[in-house]
Amino acid sequence: MRIIKTYLYRQALLVFILGINNFVCAQQIAKKDVITDFEFFNEAVINAHGANYHYNLVVNLDSVLKDINSIETDSVSIADFRYFIGRAFNEIGCVHTSVSEFPLEANLPEEHFFPLPVLLVNEELYIDNHKSRETKGFIGQKIEEINGYPSAYLVERLLNYLGGDGRGYHDSYAEEIGSLYAPKLISFYLNHPSEFEIKTSSGIFKVAAAEKGTYRYRSIVSMQKQEKILEGERAYYVKRDNVPVLRIDKFKKEDIKFWPVVFEVLETESPPFFVIDLRGNTGGSRKAGAELMRFLTNEKFRYSILQPKHKPKPYLNKQGKRYYRFSKMKYNFGKFSRRNKTELGTSFQFDFSPHKSTYKGQIIVLMDGLTASTSSMLTTWLDKHSNAHFIGRTCGGGYNGNNGGVFPRITLPCSKTVIRFPSYRIVLDEDFKKEYGQNPDIEVKYSVDDWLNKIDRDWEAVLGFIKSAQK
Repeated sequence: MRIIKTYLYRQALLVFILGINNFVCAQQIAKKDVITDFEFFNEAVINAHGANYHYNLVVNLDSVLKDINSIETDSVSIADFRYFIGRAFNEIGCVHTSVSEFPLEANLPEEHFFPLPVLLVNEELYIDNHKSRETKGFIGQKIEEINGYPSAYLVERLLNYLGGDGRGYHDSYAEEIGSLYAPKLISFYLNHPSEFEIKTSSGIFKVAAAEKGTYRYRSIVSMQKQEKILEGERAYYVKRDNVPVLRIDKFKKEDIKFWPVVFEVLETESPPFFVIDLRGNTGGSRKAGAELMRFLTNEKFRYSILQPKHKPKPYLNKQGKRYYRFSKMKYNFGKFSRRNKTELGTSFQFDFSPHKSTYKGQIIVLMDGLTASTSSMLTTWLDKHSNAHFIGRTCGGGYNGNNGGVFPRITLPCSKTVIRFPSYRIVLDEDFKKEYGQNPDIEVKYSVDDWLNKIDRDWEAVLGFIKSAQK
């Protein structure tokens, strides 16, 4: 039902998009050039992207090309062109595929920003907390229109700006990204107006555009407010309601030396419950993630980096070819002892053993849509090799791995858009059907009032689980 609903919603929005295409953004790119770009992009994805690492996978951009071909005008706005690129990212299903350079932005008006932070909840836009006296009475109101365009038009674009891992399941990742980048994207998709007229459920008001965007990661990271008992580079250890918590903002190599300090304390205190907070953690050093995992399991674990049987060089730009060549040298020579030929390509396996002193109590993991890359690798290892209990929302990173290891570039031939284009595959689970991220054991959903009032529903779920387990 989710896939059918999404398809029908997208088709209805596409009709609306085509109807207003010439009015939203005066700057245009010829339709034939858009088709040329996406035919090249599609061919590159099929033959060279890490998402097609498995012989049973056929990841392509056919549905996006079909929608582009259905456009009745002979040109496409730059904003809609960027929207179709976002659609492509979602079809690929890869958090590491993104726009590196977008030269067409030079043809747009002077950049302005939507001046109010927004919340994207259940495919609806709401006005978030802000300090403006003139619009304070509209905080928490549902946005119905901006400059005459229904919020559904903007929501479709916010949800298709970047893609999460795992094709067909991006809700938690897309909502986080949409809320985070909304001030910039709303302005971009409305052609950088100097003023915004906002229609809400309780009235209409106008606000001038801002010179800078207001960005706020919406998820509650209350651990930052707790007294830090121990602090590393991008991680710290706190106690909240007498429960020990390791909050990790990002995995840094420098924190490899921090993990033993934390677990020395845990070994001394032997707490029955230990929380690892990965909300908003988009990844970082794989080595730091693996070293942390060594303290959290009594079993061996591993991952492998696969060089699929692809021939990406015809699609890579000059910089991309250089990156790809260096990566081949790095792994084929520097990691020669780990090399193994498989039916899918050349694989380099990395094995890890548990640390001598591992945590023995109940592990609780907090996660959300921005838990990706190295963070999602940790959630998979914990799911397979520990007693971890997961609370929050589905990870944005894939359960069976992600596309990474090397990040070359391709250049779309007409627009000259440069795409960051992972060619290798990091494999965690050979069951390739588990493409989307780790699902929570306890799913926590937030209302608009929860976000506005900074209520940490995730932590409430943690305390509820502990209370239940103690009984």
